[in-house]
Amino acid sequence: MPIPFAKFLFTSGSTGLPKGVINTHGMLTANQQQIAQISGRSSPKSRPSWSTGLPWNHTFGGNHNFNIVLRHAGHLLH
Repeated sequence: MPIPFAKFLFTSGSTGLPKGVINTHGMLTANQQQIAQISGRSSPKSRPSWSTGLPWNHTFGGNHNFNIVLRHAGHLLH
């Protein structure tokens, strides 16, 4: 059974040539559920609004920040 890819996260290539890293839907949703569990709440009281300068080719900017805003129907200013 093929794995359903959510996206390929291309690295910046800081240690060599850029590489395409596979991210599955399960990886992305598990990460968001872990964040919800450690924060003690499943949804914020209001929609999150994030302003970030992190590159989307880094896992924090491209997965955490983008997906937490997406999960809670918020706004992302980049």
